[in-house]
Amino acid sequence: MTGAGEGEREHGDDEQSVERMFDCQEVPPWTQQLTLRSLAVSAILGFFLSFIVMKLNLTAGIIPSLNVSAGLLGFFMVKTWTKLLEKTGLLSQPFTRQENTVIQTCVVACSGIAFSGGFGSYILGMSKKVADQFGEADTGVNMKEPSLGWLICFLLVVSFVGLFSVVPLRKIMIIAYKLTYPSGTATAHLINSFHTPQGALLARKQVSLLFKTFGASFIWAMFQWFYTASDGCGFVSFPTFGLQAYENRFYFDFSATYVGVGMICPYIINVSLFLGSIISWGILWPFIRSKQGVWYDASLPESSLHGINGYKVFISIAMILGDGLFHFLVVFFRSSYDMYNKRQRKDAATPFADAAALVGPCLSFDDRRRSNVFLKDQIPTAVAIAGYVLFAVISVITVPFIFPQLKFYHIIVAYIIAPVLAFCNSYGCGLTDWSLASSYGKLAIFIFGAWIGMNNGGVLAGLASCGVMMSIVSTASDLMQDLKTGYLTLSSPRSMFVSQVIGTAMGCVIAPSVFWIFYSAFDLGSETSGYPAPYAKVYRGIAILGVEGLSALPKYCLNFCAVFFFVSFAINGLKEVAKYKNWKIYSYIPSAMGMAIPFYLGSYFTIDMCVGSLILYLWERADKRHATVFAPAVASGLICGDGIWSLPASLLSLAKVQPPICMKFLSRADNDKSCLSSEISSASINLTEKIIAEYIWIGGSGMDIRSEARVYSNPDWFRIRASYPSGTTTDPARVRLQGTTVKLSYSGPQAVFKDPFRRGNNILVMCDAYAPAGDPIPTNKRFNAQKIYSHPDVMAEEPWNTLCFRRSLSGLFDGQLVDFLVLRSGIEQEYTPLQKEAQWPLGWPVGRFPGPQFLI
Repeated sequence: MTGAGEGEREHGDDEQSVERMFDCQEVPPWTQQLTLRSLAVSAILGFFLSFIVMKLNLTAGIIPSLNVSAGLLGFFMVKTWTKLLEKTGLLSQPFTRQENTVIQTCVVACSGIAFSGGFGSYILGMSKKVADQFGEADTGVNMKEPSLGWLICFLLVVSFVGLFSVVPLRKIMIIAYKLTYPSGTATAHLINSFHTPQGALLARKQVSLLFKTFGASFIWAMFQWFYTASDGCGFVSFPTFGLQAYENRFYFDFSATYVGVGMICPYIINVSLFLGSIISWGILWPFIRSKQGVWYDASLPESSLHGINGYKVFISIAMILGDGLFHFLVVFFRSSYDMYNKRQRKDAATPFADAAALVGPCLSFDDRRRSNVFLKDQIPTAVAIAGYVLFAVISVITVPFIFPQLKFYHIIVAYIIAPVLAFCNSYGCGLTDWSLASSYGKLAIFIFGAWIGMNNGGVLAGLASCGVMMSIVSTASDLMQDLKTGYLTLSSPRSMFVSQVIGTAMGCVIAPSVFWIFYSAFDLGSETSGYPAPYAKVYRGIAILGVEGLSALPKYCLNFCAVFFFVSFAINGLKEVAKYKNWKIYSYIPSAMGMAIPFYLGSYFTIDMCVGSLILYLWERADKRHATVFAPAVASGLICGDGIWSLPASLLSLAKVQPPICMKFLSRADNDKSCLSSEISSASINLTEKIIAEYIWIGGSGMDIRSEARVYSNPDWFRIRASYPSGTTTDPARVRLQGTTVKLSYSGPQAVFKDPFRRGNNILVMCDAYAPAGDPIPTNKRFNAQKIYSHPDVMAEEPWNTLCFRRSLSGLFDGQLVDFLVLRSGIEQEYTPLQKEAQWPLGWPVGRFPGPQFLI
């Protein structure tokens, strides 16, 4: 009966066996799985996917899995290559799924550095531009401007350590514990399907659809570029739901990238993003802004962390930390419990029989074949340990030269605890498909930032230690995901490891280079730019919080942070309980992390993603099978086309080529003002031989300014001075001085300025005011000042270099020197526009003074 049962099980396994379909194909040795064409294709795809990841990283910071894109494009490129060589008779080696897996591994490792390298988070958070937005910890010891040289060097010395940290554990993780690694498993099934006759046909259809949507997305991005001549221009600033909603960042910005991302992300993630934007930009921020002048100084700039921006940054940080801490604890306890149970089962089985004897017959055909291949090409443990120690020593020596704030003993401590965290992250990722690399990085910011302190550069040191920790932990879990993919495609662990090393090396050069293109071409980190890089401010805010404590928070911000931290924790707790209890509401509980992201950015990208979800939903309603097969390809095409346009757009920006058109949307009131301004401007736009001279005099105090305009053909200064209005063309002006109406008349021009309103060559001519009898009016203080300055004793003093001033004026009047305007002594006179109702300087808080101007 036992034999019959085993035979039935074997027969059942054969019906669903993947490896039976490839049983006739010989598994190539690991050296033949690594080919020059696979590495060439990997470099090309790695470069372009790095551009896409970098753009996502610097915009909203949401990066979906691009494994489908890498797998499809890798398969298509090599398959096309082999077909061309086959027609010419030069094909020497067929394209296998093992080579496809090597390409996948190398591409993902390369483009992964664009994320784990922290270009949109801790690296940009070190820069002066981001530091200036905080107004604190902005000294040289806590800032470091990104530079291509040190970026490449830093990544090269820290990115390889994580690869060696988990290599000795690969058999335990994949064969003994049978961890699923969902993303790695899904990628393996995709690659396996490509190399079956039916799968190859389906892959060609998917690739065809991907390239169609890629082309459409690229052309759409290029078309949009023509209308973005300035900030706030183009389709990206389209006030879809009205101008008031646009002010609160509720609008659809026509981004093909985030429509595609929305098609890939689960529905609940997109709903969570939109819900977070409603809570923050629809309710919370308007409420806090209504407390302007009560909770925070109304004169603070919008970007100051002591004002409204502080609430945005720190409340979102509280939610992110709450979400990260919860998942850290869940993964830790789940991993510990899972390991304990497996240890118990192993101990219970030992007394009865040899474990090795029981495992073999119980495995399916697929598992037996995969295990044999996986255990065949070993990576010696001694090599892994030696590699870890070697790169750790290099890092201990090199990193303090790049970041003097970090001492050698700080790096040693990091590398002592890093293998433990790398194992925890790899194990948790195998169970949940959730990498906590960023959470471990934030933990490093707190630990090392508090250890080093503000005055010793704790902010910069915390950000740099985050980079060290994230690089180790992230690459370790990525390697284990790829080893799982290799296990399911019969790829050698040795070829997978070498491919990961090569891909990482490519990424350490390609990713900084791509970032440098963005950094040189665009205004990164600015809230008004197309690349706000929200996580750069979040990570720097965490670093400041780590070294300064709660004193960095504005009024009542700590209360809000505590509430949202526990709300984040509670939402995740409810989600876990609902999942464990199998409650129906599980699918409808939002993601706390998803809700936190739009707290700073706004809802514009969440609307894009919801549009993507709507497209997918309608597609699934019409044909679910078709949508399941082709939606990932369509989404990938949308993401890739829009992302790749960033390359020519950045090159155009570096070449100082600006878009020709600005498409803006104005309210009726703003439009009326704009039309008036256009009329004023058009009045002088074509005056090549004529100018308008606006003569201006201020008769007394208050709102009694008077002016009159004259048009001159081929003007010179003497003509302007001689033909000033003398009150004959208009009624003489009258003002009230000390209760008496005084009749005023013009006197000679005293100063000339370019007209900032009419522009062109038009001028403003400032005049003195006199009574009709020729006496200066009482408020004409310049009259007495001029008598003093024209005194021979004063004229003999020359404290200023008057030659430059004379030359600057001579350029206005055809080389005629205007000595009568050159003062060798003088006073500065300022004109301050006042608010009509309050008689207080325009733009100042009524009854108060503006805040210190160095606070940003």
